[in-house]
Amino acid sequence: MIYTLGFGIAFFDDIKKLNKEFMKKIYLFFIAATLAIAAIAQAGNTNQSNCENVLGKTGEKDAFIKAHLQPKQKTVAKNNLKSTKNLIWKCDTIIGYDTLGEQNKKKIYAYDINGNLLAELILLWQNSVWVNSYKSIYTYDANGNRQTCLGNIWQNNSWVNSGKDSSTYDASGNLLSHITEQWQGNAWVNNDECIYTYNVNGSKLTCIKKTWQNNSWVNSGKDSFIYDSNENLLIYIIQQWQNNGWMNYNKYTYEYDANGNKQSSLFEQWQNGVWENSQKITFSRSAADTLTELWENWQDHAWSKFVEYTYAYDASVNTLTEIRESWNNNTWLNNYKHTYIYDASGKILTKQTEYWQNNAWLNTIRHTHTYDTSENELTDLTEIWQNNTWINSVKDTYTYDTNGNSLLGRKEYWSKNNWMPSIDYLSVFCNGKKVDAFGSVYRYEASHKSFMLTDNVQEYATSVNIYPNPAIDRIVVELSQVPKGASAIVYNVNGKPVLILRLFENRTLIDIGNLPAGFYLVRVTAGDRVYSNKIIKE
Repeated sequence: MIYTLGFGIAFFDDIKKLNKEFMKKIYLFFIAATLAIAAIAQAGNTNQSNCENVLGKTGEKDAFIKAHLQPKQKTVAKNNLKSTKNLIWKCDTIIGYDTLGEQNKKKIYAYDINGNLLAELILLWQNSVWVNSYKSIYTYDANGNRQTCLGNIWQNNSWVNSGKDSSTYDASGNLLSHITEQWQGNAWVNNDECIYTYNVNGSKLTCIKKTWQNNSWVNSGKDSFIYDSNENLLIYIIQQWQNNGWMNYNKYTYEYDANGNKQSSLFEQWQNGVWENSQKITFSRSAADTLTELWENWQDHAWSKFVEYTYAYDASVNTLTEIRESWNNNTWLNNYKHTYIYDASGKILTKQTEYWQNNAWLNTIRHTHTYDTSENELTDLTEIWQNNTWINSVKDTYTYDTNGNSLLGRKEYWSKNNWMPSIDYLSVFCNGKKVDAFGSVYRYEASHKSFMLTDNVQEYATSVNIYPNPAIDRIVVELSQVPKGASAIVYNVNGKPVLILRLFENRTLIDIGNLPAGFYLVRVTAGDRVYSNKIIKE
């Protein structure tokens, strides 16, 4: 039996955000104030290479890597192919509505049997009919790595090419190249390219950015990375291509303690043929699970204090409080404070922001989240502090199916003691995780149909477990089911097979005692599925 598949993804959102209501403006004003204060700490560090920024992790300030209390752990590549059992149901259609209850936007998705997104289509409601707007189509390699993304726009009743991304990978799943193209004059024209190299442990060594000029690739930027024996990043250098050579631009230097905790981050800029100090962060920790970040600027040939962040953590390293202070007239002055409360599973229940005024903390904004018994977010409530009490401002509400896929999302703002429809972005959840954002709508309704191409779901429900990791003399490959022809191949860092064997049982021991220490890729083929996992042989 064949199930209906949709098509789809958009490169850019097609509807501009509408003007917000009065109460919403108040809310955004406080949000802007929060971001403005935080942005002060990021001043002077906007010059980044166009290559993929490996330092750009969620929640980090500036280009520096966020420091953690716990020791740094070795990173092991995750399987690119997700468990099919967790992907039996996917969102295939989302319809958005405006504040008058009229449908205004629709997204249609399509997936392959491995759960990879094949296509996404955006349609707009015009003159009582759905009209095509944007479309993206994706392809993948055998390991589930995305190879191409083709973007189309709807013009004159037909699809017209817009942009295209192409990527290549090594046997370990590391990105080797990424090329973007634009459709011009009925032909694909190169735009930019990034080329990556890695060390034997899979850590990125270089990223070279090129642009297409006069029918040839021309160097543009280069990122270089140096690590210690524990794969901690020591030096990150950004260079630009000038006068047929690489010219230094920015440099980041990191120091660590014996446990892999970051002690300092130094930012330098290349001026007059030498590296000049610009900014420095010093990290200090205490036994009480607190972390302090001291930010300093280089002024008049000396380090000058700028701002300081103090974090307090619980036993699970969840942030309990974050306090920002600024250095003024040789003393620290409080700026703002974030306070967090979590549930037993570590999900945020409340985040409260306070500002320092008249020598006291003043409540400003509070975010409150509620969840169902499966930890799916039901509501996201934003309140502002007025007249010594919390006042409702904005609320997101969601409902789910039994698999954790959001069926309905709704955005409202508080006006005259009532919740009123509001236009903005709403999150889309699949399997309990945020996977998309649906914009310029008051509410959406989603439908979830099986995207499997066969009624025999169990045929694709094989799960694979490879352990231990790191390993010393052997690894174990466990299969929930053993399809005919199942096999396992162990590759070295050069992509050469070093062990090949057939799998006949649910649990198979693989002897790796004679292999040199290092990183290896284990690739398991089970039926139509291919699983890859990087392991460390000690």
